[in-house]
Amino acid sequence: MDSVNWRIGDHIVLASTGTRHKQTQNEEVEITGFSNDNMTIEFTPAVEFDHISVSQVIDGVLVETRGEVGLLTHNVKIRGSVHEEWVEEVEACPDEFDTKR
Repeated sequence: MDSVNWRIGDHIVLASTGTRHKQTQNEEVEITGFSNDNMTIEFTPAVEFDHISVSQVIDGVLVETRGEVGLLTHNVKIRGSVHEEWVEEVEACPDEFDTKR
């Protein structure tokens, strides 16, 4: 929908847009080219899975559903804070995560 300032050779990730049973369908690709208006990206390899982009009107409201695209080539630094009240530990669930339940 918007032009980007990414470069040929950058790596992007396309997030899964399937059902909850298809959460392993994220895909990484390398940018190989752009359209003249920088609104269409060419990449390699070809994607293996469908990644949806849908605009629909539901009860008079425009709902746009699209998968996330992340730029992997740039570094991001995340800094946190240490606070004496933030020392809780979350125990691992004894049952493994199963999307089929």
